[in-house]
Amino acid sequence: MGWLKTFDFKFAYPKKIAEGLVIEPSASIFNAFNNSNFDLPGNTLSGVLNGANNSCVTSPTTCTTGAVNGTTSATRTTRVVPGSGVFDLGAPRVIEFGLKLTF
Repeated sequence: MGWLKTFDFKFAYPKKIAEGLVIEPSASIFNAFNNSNFDLPGNTLSGVLNGANNSCVTSPTTCTTGAVNGTTSATRTTRVVPGSGVFDLGAPRVIEFGLKLTF
């Protein structure tokens, strides 16, 4: 399972307008460094880490290019994309603007 890599920011400026009335504009950036994430918690483990063939176990010299077990970034099929789940946990960079009124 891949580990979740994300870095989020939120900038807010609360401004008191009147007695008991506060307006707060904000901007949030989720996954600010746009890290690629794989294997959301709902995904099950599969044989994708076994490489293109299972010959890596018996004969390491026949492995495809990539990591020790022959896995390349192209063979990772569990990449998180927008719409992959509720709240887009680990999805590519998202910017959100907000306006909060407290009374």
